[in-house]
Amino acid sequence: MAERNKLPFALVVGIGLGAGVLFGVAQAWARGNWWFGLATGVPFGVAAVFLARRARATPAFSALAGPDRREVRRAAARGEAVEPRLAAALAEHAAAVADIPFPKTAMRVAFGVMAAFGLFVSVLGWGQEGLPGLAGGAPLLVLGLVCLFLAVPLMERQRERAARSLDATRTAVRDHRGGTPGR
Repeated sequence: MAERNKLPFALVVGIGLGAGVLFGVAQAWARGNWWFGLATGVPFGVAAVFLARRARATPAFSALAGPDRREVRRAAARGEAVEPRLAAALAEHAAAVADIPFPKTAMRVAFGVMAAFGLFVSVLGWGQEGLPGLAGGAPLLVLGLVCLFLAVPLMERQRERAARSLDATRTAVRDHRGGTPGR
């Protein structure tokens, strides 16, 4: 298997910095407290850097032309086979998807804690400021719930479909080489 190229570290830090600044400004604006925005933006940016540093591009996938890249990406997303000439790129793409760490239980706990913290901040804000105080924790609550109930299952499904696509492509290549008509 060819070695994967990681994103440049400066790009990863830029992604994390941008995400942290946007999240921190949104929190500061909603709460009217810049210290709160700083306290929530920094951890969010660090988490974004941690997640973005795992993004990888495979050499075989990068060498493909745009339509072929699109075909490999779609086949992996749908769990379908690709033409034998694209099999190497699909194999590397599926391996890159499988290599992304996916601690499902830890992610569910982290997103659940994030949602609980957002709820806690909203309740405290409501107690101190009334109805406008609810907005302080709402973005964190919504983000936590969306990640918990939408992102985690979608990431799991992406991994399953990429593995299914790889298996279907291996079967199609084996049938093609053996003279057996493809499915």
